[in-house]
Amino acid sequence: LAGVFDPLGLASPFIIKAKILTQQLRLLGLDWDDPIPNSHLTKWKAWLRRLPELELVSVPRCIQPKKKNVIESEIHTFCDALEEAFAAVVYLRSIYYDGDVRCSFLMAKTKVAPKKALSVARLELQAALLGARLANYVKEAMTRHIDRVFFWTDSKCVIGEDNWPKEMPVEELQQHEEIKPSKIFVAKSNPERAPVYADVDLERCSSLSKAQRVAALAHRFFNVCKGKKRKSSVVTVQELRVGLTALVRQCQREAFPDELQSLERTKSVSKRSKLLPFTPYLDENNECGYDRRPDEIETNDGEE
Repeated sequence: LAGVFDPLGLASPFIIKAKILTQQLRLLGLDWDDPIPNSHLTKWKAWLRRLPELELVSVPRCIQPKKKNVIESEIHTFCDALEEAFAAVVYLRSIYYDGDVRCSFLMAKTKVAPKKALSVARLELQAALLGARLANYVKEAMTRHIDRVFFWTDSKCVIGEDNWPKEMPVEELQQHEEIKPSKIFVAKSNPERAPVYADVDLERCSSLSKAQRVAALAHRFFNVCKGKKRKSSVVTVQELRVGLTALVRQCQREAFPDELQSLERTKSVSKRSKLLPFTPYLDENNECGYDRRPDEIETNDGEE
């Protein structure tokens, strides 16, 4: 593992598993000729079986393959941490003159968590620091002008400096001008509940069909990231249905945020809510449904 040459971190999601396993074996205090416990041996053999799959990894070297004018370039850095390790990855998002958007992988970095037990919150801050260093390095190395830099994390403790541990290199974090609350996005997700959808910028969509298609492509991207194979190169009817569901859910969150929070907590809405006559509820996908249609509601004279 010490001899792996991967400066861009293309194989880092795979290599980090072996590094974590190696650290676990060291913590057991085994000598070099001691047999490996069966639990660890099974993991090691499983990792070795998948090692040849690295030869199938292919990443385009060109980050701007299209011969079009780029009107805006953004760097998006994703940071995350677990008890065993933390990591950061940087992408370049290019927006072309005709409205097309392309995302390109730039660089990734992973690190095994220290032997000393640390809280996940502290490891999240370590991941944020790693992401800041990585984004700064990439930005300085690129000859292209970068218009905006974004950082994505699922930890709220990264935003508030008051929550940072005293042992953290706060001075270095503060030196990175990009690490500001206005440019840090906290991603909330619960894999045990509803599927994750990406909000669509409706102002950039000229019609409902275009917005539906964009939402469908975003859903496809999530599935590809999860390792699901793409069955067709064109957008399917099922994906369009999922995209429409995502748009409805997005509009519900934007129009009735208080009602949705109330439904999640108490399964009911306030008596002053405009949705009360419709008897709203949350279905199994955490989406808001209604037991009554608008034409079933009795209204007063002049009331719509």
